[in-house]
Formats: sequence, C-alpha cells, structure tokens
Amino acid sequence: MKRFLVLLVCVIMLAACSSKEGAGEELVAYKDDVGTVMIPKEPKRVVILNNSLAGYPFALDEKPVGLTDFALGNTHFAPYIEGIEDVGDGSLEKVLALNPDLIIAFPDVKNLAELEKIAPVVSYAYGKRDFREQLLEVGKLFNKEQQAKDWLKDFDARIAADKPAIQEKMTDQTVAILSVGEKSMYAYSDRWARGGEIIYGEFGIAAPEAVQKQAIEGDGWAELSLEKITDFAGDYIFLEEGPEIDGLKQLAIWQSLDAVKNNRIYMLKSSDSYFNDPISLEGQRQFIVTQLLQQEA
Repeated sequence: MKRFLVLLVCVIMLAACSSKEGAGEELVAYKDDVGTVMIPKEPKRVVILNNSLAGYPFALDEKPVGLTDFALGNTHFAPYIEGIEDVGDGSLEKVLALNPDLIIAFPDVKNLAELEKIAPVVSYAYGKRDFREQLLEVGKLFNKEQQAKDWLKDFDARIAADKPAIQEKMTDQTVAILSVGEKSMYAYSDRWARGGEIIYGEFGIAAPEAVQKQAIEGDGWAELSLEKITDFAGDYIFLEEGPEIDGLKQLAIWQSLDAVKNNRIYMLKSSDSYFNDPISLEGQRQFIVTQLLQQEA
C-alpha cells in the first residue's frame, strides 16, 4: 500500500511537470469511444495498453514507445518492435517511466484514473469498428489519414491478386476456425480475429451452417460441446494452438472428421491469431493463402 501511494504521488508530480513543459504543445479535441479528450495534435510518445490496437500505428509508420508483453509476443510485429519498451500487463510504474504524451487503452482499463494523470487516455472498444474503419480512425488520431487510405489501397490490391485462385480452389468448400478448451470448443466469425476477417470477409469463403448461424450471424463467436464438433467442422479447419490440442486429437469424433482424414487441418499460433490489426491481418493473409493453395498430400 505504501509503495502504491509513493507511486501515485510521483504520477501526480510528473503530470504537473509535464503540463508545464508541454504548455506550448498544440492540443486538439478527439472523440473516442468514451467521450472527448484533449490530445496532442501529433502524438510522439504513445503507450498502447489495448492489445487489439497494438499493430495499427505500424501501418502508419508510427512506433509506440511502449507495448504490453502480450503484444510484443506477436511474431507479425517482429520487424517493427526494436526499441519499444515492455510495459508488462500495463504496469503504472513502467508506463510512467516512459513519459508518454498519449495512452491508448480499452474503455475498462484498470487504473484509468492514475493513467489519466500520466497522459491523455484514448479508449477504443473491441469490435466497434472493422479493421478498415479502425485504421482510418487511428489515422485521424495520428494525423495520418491519407497514409491509412494508402495502406488499405495496397492491401486491397493484394487481396484482389489472391482472390481468384482462392475462390476457384474453395468452390463448394467450407472453412471453420476453431479453438479448444477444457470441456468445450469455440468457433469464430469474420470479426473475431484468428484469420476470420481474411477467410470469410476478404475471400468470401463459406462457413459451415452452424458457424454461419451461431457465430457470424451471432455474437462473433460460439461455444460448442465436443459432441457437436461435426456440426461446426468445415472441409478445412484452422485450429488455434492450445494446451488441450493433444487430447482433442485422441478423440474418435475428431479423427472421424473429413478435414482430419484429408489432412486439411492448419494450426494457428495463439500469440499471433488473437490480433486483427492491419499488420497481423497481412501476416494471416499470407499464411492462409499458402495453406489453402498448397498441393494436398
């Protein structure tokens, strides 16, 4: 408790000093998913605690000064993260030490009041926008709206180049995106990361009927019992890595699936598949195209 109080005093003192030092910095009103906040016109020292937003600045040639340890574990970010500091799971001390001029967080971030004493906090809710809308919004935040549009134009060109071969290969075929827990499994949609934005959204590949109704037309994901896996399994399955995978593979119902028999199971790295920012989606695009167009054994 004593340590926390000392930290809080330091936060308040730093905020006061920063306010004096940055008195001449131009601020603009920005409307986020909570309200309106005054932020630097051109943020330079940004800490991102909202993992789903971690990759967006990279698409705009912006480098945050701090990311969480979880975000730094995304291998799609490897070319971009040199020099970025690890703030753990959002440690106040680590954030404070980086002297940020802006913090990006979830609306329900812990220690919000303390973070607001360090720097303005912009809050984005998960899933409120698709990745295109979110990139344009982050472009507005960094005063780089045209660069956001340019990135999307280039991405669309890559999708257009891949799409004919993908659609020809996947005519009358379905794809399921699944993960497994201790007692149940989960199916994912076109807006819940794990490649869904690419598979269903960009390439327009069909999902099994149960996935379509319960996940895509539902809340974005669906929980299912292991006994129901035959309803959710596609001709192809992208399966997220996890500690329960070995047990799943031993089940007779899993071994009976056509996707398993035909060697059409593709493993998703869990530390990467959580993300659906532009950089991660580009990495997922490359992986999905490679897997679906490869020669089958």
